Amino acid sequence: MINHCKIIQDLLPLYIDKLASDESHLLVSSHLDECETCNQIYKDMKKEPILTHKDVEPSEINLNKVISRIKKRRIISTSSFLSFFTMLGFLIGGYVFYANNVIINRVEPIPLTMKNRNIDENPAEYVNLESSFLKSYKINNKDFMPGFYDIKAVEGEIEIGGIHLDEGQEYVGKQFYSNNIISVRGNGYAQLTPSNFNKEILKNDTYSFHNKFGKFQAGGEIEAGKYTIQVINHFETPYYVFVSTSNFEENSSNGQSFDIKNSKIYTIEMKNEEFINISNWSEKKTDLTIKLTKLSNEK
Repeated sequence: MINHCKIIQDLLPLYIDKLASDESHLLVSSHLDECETCNQIYKDMKKEPILTHKDVEPSEINLNKVISRIKKRRIISTSSFLSFFTMLGFLIGGYVFYANNVIINRVEPIPLTMKNRNIDENPAEYVNLESSFLKSYKINNKDFMPGFYDIKAVEGEIEIGGIHLDEGQEYVGKQFYSNNIISVRGNGYAQLTPSNFNKEILKNDTYSFHNKFGKFQAGGEIEAGKYTIQVINHFETPYYVFVSTSNFEENSSNGQSFDIKNSKIYTIEMKNEEFINISNWSEKKTDLTIKLTKLSNEK
């Protein structure tokens, strides 16, 4: 009887999962009706999870999933590895280009100061720059001189030195320094001429700049004093004009600045030798007039 029970107990997992043959199933069923011990073992086994043949199949599936994930991670890791070294190569190439064009080929700077901000001592020379996505221009004191420039978009639309100009628009009094790398983006070309620093015309207490932007000095191109500033938009397209005041130093911290995107009127004040910088940062083609109106008590 003992040997018979051991055989039945070995068959119980198959019997519970209904995987036993018809003959085995009948044998176990008949024995359970007669043997209280095996019947109790059978009841206990049904209450507890048992590793059966059914359990093996999901485990194999899970194993396959794990293997698949590992393979995918290896592919991702390899891809990330290649991307990293591609980017590293790009950065190294960029650095080499920068070193060759900026560091190794540096020239002795020609200073730009308040003293040479005039027609006679301005080192700037006439130059035309064509827009290009890849090409940049270096101020090398030979083909491209440093100095104070008036820039005009002769054809198409361009962006140069952070200045956006549509065809026919101009920016006056822009300074470029030795060893600067100048990019011209867009679709057209820019004509750069030495700044003439002409006095702007004050009519009815108002300076009116139509499609003209730039850096104007109080006491030089315009009169010192307190002004209101307003932008007139002749198109329906959105526009963005940035206005700031400062002294000659680029890092001046004692000025004002305004983001003008509507017809709101702002008030500014400029002392002698201070500057007002008016830039067109619009994304689309514009037709703008900037009006600087001197307040009556400042006549």
